[in-house]
Parts: sequence; structure tokens; C-alpha cells
Amino acid sequence: MAIKLEENGTWTANISYYKNGEPRHTHKRGFKTKREAQRYELDFRDGLKNPVNIKFEEALTSYLNDKKTNRKKSTNDELTRICSDYYSDLSSVKVQDLKIRHYQQVKDNLTKTDLSISYKNKILTILKSISKYISMHYEVADSARGITKFKSYEIRKEMQTWTPSEFFLFQEFVDREIYKDLFHVLYFSGARIGEIRALYKTDIVKNYISVTKSIRHDKDGVTTPKNDYSVRNIPLDSTTEGIVKKYSAMKGQYLFGNEKPLSESSVGRIFRGYQKIAQEKHPDLKQIRIHDLRHSHATLLINNGANIVAVSKRLGHANVEITLKTYTHLFKESELKLIEILEKI
Repeated sequence: MAIKLEENGTWTANISYYKNGEPRHTHKRGFKTKREAQRYELDFRDGLKNPVNIKFEEALTSYLNDKKTNRKKSTNDELTRICSDYYSDLSSVKVQDLKIRHYQQVKDNLTKTDLSISYKNKILTILKSISKYISMHYEVADSARGITKFKSYEIRKEMQTWTPSEFFLFQEFVDREIYKDLFHVLYFSGARIGEIRALYKTDIVKNYISVTKSIRHDKDGVTTPKNDYSVRNIPLDSTTEGIVKKYSAMKGQYLFGNEKPLSESSVGRIFRGYQKIAQEKHPDLKQIRIHDLRHSHATLLINNGANIVAVSKRLGHANVEITLKTYTHLFKESELKLIEILEKI
């Protein structure tokens, strides 16, 4: 259901539904209040026959159509991709036959992937939203309600970081200059990989980079950043400033990649490749993801006493609570150090 306020002050009820197994859509305009439009939608659905033959894939199509309203194209594209990649096993199941075991199988499949815990939970959150939508629109049980997310402590456990010495050890094995410089900028700016890939040469101003856009997926191209707080200027140290200015003086639009940004898959593959080479010589070097360079940057600042509000703004977090929650383990370590200081008095 999508209840929309029109420019003339009236409300419109847009309704997607199925009849005899076929997707349908209807709408009615001119309601004086939102409540009247909602009531019309409920009454309309009460008059529909129970869609016993509706399959999950059909209900999913209705769900995706309803979600398109007032969302960015890139957000809708990501939602569609997640549904296609992770819920396909449910496609032929009739909505009246959906049980918790069907949704649990999706979670079990996720445990076998190398996706981050936070992204797995995002996939489960969307799945639970779909189940709730199906329950509301087709009068069946919300079977995914009992599906639990992956534990939050696993997120902290999976976060690995490199100290400066570990990072420079890794860099010794990177023999392609553009990637060596890219990794350096990621480690010493704390910016997201999509933000750095989207940088134009004109985004280098004095001693900072101006973050105003991002590239989440290559097929979507350049889009707005993750949130309004992601739009920011990131001051750079002199070494990092020298690196970005070197590339800003070259031909092409993008800072890294010239006329086209560096490929998302290529950057990740090359980072993992060099990491494997480094670990062959130094087995103790921790295995990290490229996003962990950002975590390494934040950890470096926090461990050296940087103001948490300043760190939060530098990272582009929506609020300082996100920073505190993400790096809470660091502050617990700091508390222990405080006790050690007090014990010496």
C-alpha cells in the first residue's frame, strides 16, 4: 500500500494486489484525510478473495513495487538485487505454505557465505519486512517473525584492523603504484572505498578531499553519499596530500582511474591478492577486508586520544553514538588503562 499526499492537499490510495494469480494495481484519489485513504485500502482488500495460489515471487513483486515510492533508484536496485540473490529458493512456494523453516533456510545459506555480519543482518531485515508485508496483504502468518539476526558480538569479532607498522609491511608487497597509493589514501583518510572511487580531481581542495558523492556499485555509477552527514571535507596529512595532488595533476576526470573510476571488483581482488602475497612471507599478518582500512584509521585515531566527536565527523557517521557503538571495544580497553593509572597514584 502507498498512501500519497497530493499537491492539492487530498490523499490518494495506490493499491497493488493479485487476482487469479495475476498482479493488479488500482488507485483512488480525492480523500480528504490520510485515515480515509487507509480505510478505503483496508475495505478494498477485505473484498478480495483469499489468494491461495499466490506464490512468494508474485508477492515479492508487489512488495518491490510498493517500495519504489520515494526511494532512490540505487536503493531500489540494491533491494531488487538482494531479493534476486538470496531469496530465489522461496520463489515457487505459495504464501499460504510459507513456514519458519523456509526463512530459516535463507539464514542457514547466509552462514555459508563470507559476507559481513552486518550485511547478513541487512538481508535478514529485508526478509522479515517481506514476511510482514505478505502477512498483512494476504492474511497469512508472519512466519519470519521468529528468525533472529546474527549476534552483534560477532560484528566486533570480525572487525580486524592493522596498526601503522602492519599496514606499511603490507605496502612493501604492493608493486602497482596506483593501488599502493589508493590503499594509502584509504588508510590515512578513513573514507569509504566508494567515496574514494567517486572522487573527481576537482574534489582535491588545498589540503583536504571534498566528499560529495559515492559509488556503491559500478552499474549504478556515481550517486549521492550514504547519508547527509557523509558530505564532508577530510583534512589530510602532508604525505597523503602529496599523493592525491599527484593524481589531481594527471589527465582524466576521476582521481583514481582517469576517465573511469577503478572497478569495484578489481580493487577488492587486487587487495586480497597482495594480502595473500604478504602473508606468505609474514603469516602473522592479520587477514582484513578492504573496508577494515577505514576501521584501522578510526582505531589509530582513537588509540592516540583523538576527540570522539571529531572522529565521528571525519568518518561521516550520522551521529557520535554510531561511532561509540562501532568502536566500543576500544573504549573498554581505555577504561582498563585508566584504572592502571589510578592504581599507581
